[in-house]
Amino acid sequence: TVVGVPCCCWRSACAACTLEIAENAEFHRDVCPNLVNGSSAMTKDAGNKVIPVWVSLDKKKATMTWASLEQRANKPVFQGCTRVGAVVQVRAAGADLTLTMEKDARTLTFADSQEAEYWRKGVHMATDVLSSDKERKARRKALQQLRTTELAERKQNAEERKAKFADAGMRYTAEAMSKLPATVVGKAAA
Repeated sequence: TVVGVPCCCWRSACAACTLEIAENAEFHRDVCPNLVNGSSAMTKDAGNKVIPVWVSLDKKKATMTWASLEQRANKPVFQGCTRVGAVVQVRAAGADLTLTMEKDARTLTFADSQEAEYWRKGVHMATDVLSSDKERKARRKALQQLRTTELAERKQNAEERKAKFADAGMRYTAEAMSKLPATVVGKAAA
């Protein structure tokens, strides 16, 4: 499909539609059942206290939910959810999975990096499959803004580091080289 214009191929001949159908089928057949069943993870509450939670996907409501394993009166002490369509970006770094929404972010720490990567892939697929066209369009716009902001922050940090050492000359270069492992310094000298 072209952005905002539905495809006229009747979903039979178009390569883009064939790929979309295959991805939807993979999500519903392979990925979604495991996300619906859920996994245990760790997250932080409003007071930055680390708590164990059960994370799952509610396919019918198109939400990702988490609820503390600790319960009082048969109800989780801490729980939360986010609409899959509101997720702007999903990143996995080691065992951590970070969901970035327009106004906030949630980090979930899984048992290992493979599980975090599985959830990253699954949530990413869910944002495509379970979101409306309006949500997908808003996500693309928000993601572009997020990337622009991150790039500006990196440039600012690089300029600050550069300014810090601008008048230093060879002294700081020599100090930095002396802190590198001998194998790196040896290769640089050769």
